[in-house]
Amino acid sequence: MYACLGTTKECEALYGCLPQRVVGELLRGLAVLEAEHGTQRDYFSSGGYSLIADTSEDLAKAREVFDDRLHKCEWATKLSDSGFCSALYLLSNEFSVMLYIPIALANDDILENMEE
Repeated sequence: MYACLGTTKECEALYGCLPQRVVGELLRGLAVLEAEHGTQRDYFSSGGYSLIADTSEDLAKAREVFDDRLHKCEWATKLSDSGFCSALYLLSNEFSVMLYIPIALANDDILENMEE
């Protein structure tokens, strides 16, 4: 599954498609973006967004929007026993991208910055 999300409302469709822990982290991160930048924003230019990719094919699609290999991962964390991790990319003081992928697809930069 591939998804690019900017609001908590968009995230609701993912219940049952992803592990509960992943959806919970998505909701938490998107709620922060909504609180800071609003729900009616163009999230490609204001605040940021979250990308989800659970296969290598989906990661290739995600990289058409945001190529994680070209940016520095600021922080990454393993999402308990879900098999997923999240990686934060700060592109400016007001814009970030969160990438949610299986740990098996994580590049070296993500793995080096990963907290348990």
